[in-house]
Amino acid sequence: MGGEVHSVWTSNVEEQRFAQLAPPAGTDRVLREMFSAWSAQTVDHATSRLLSWSGAGSEVVGVEQTPMRHEYRFLEHRRIPHGWVVYAISSTGRFFTVSALWDYERQVPVISRHPREITKGSFLQDCLERGWGARLIELGFAQAPA
Repeated sequence: MGGEVHSVWTSNVEEQRFAQLAPPAGTDRVLREMFSAWSAQTVDHATSRLLSWSGAGSEVVGVEQTPMRHEYRFLEHRRIPHGWVVYAISSTGRFFTVSALWDYERQVPVISRHPREITKGSFLQDCLERGWGARLIELGFAQAPA
């Protein structure tokens, strides 16, 4: 029983530590600024073409925050940090998302180098489900109800 009590106590102390290191309010604003300087290159496996991605020329429709979560597999426990998903439209008209995870040590979000291109229909549906219809109207991708 002593090992179980120590394990629970250690877990609670770790949770408190990670809660203290959590992203502060307003981090999504910082993430948007960082996104404007972000760029990446990927390969389109269907055509073997090199694709260039840039936050500077893209329009951000919205940023969704994801809370820290725990993943358990067999006897292994992983802590998935706080994160964000940026929904954007590139200057060339591609619809994509890019994720960012909170770096607890440096206290900054780290943007992935692997954007995910999605279809226009899926993108618009995802944005509407998240309540970003006004932003889509502002960008000319949807019309205001009559």
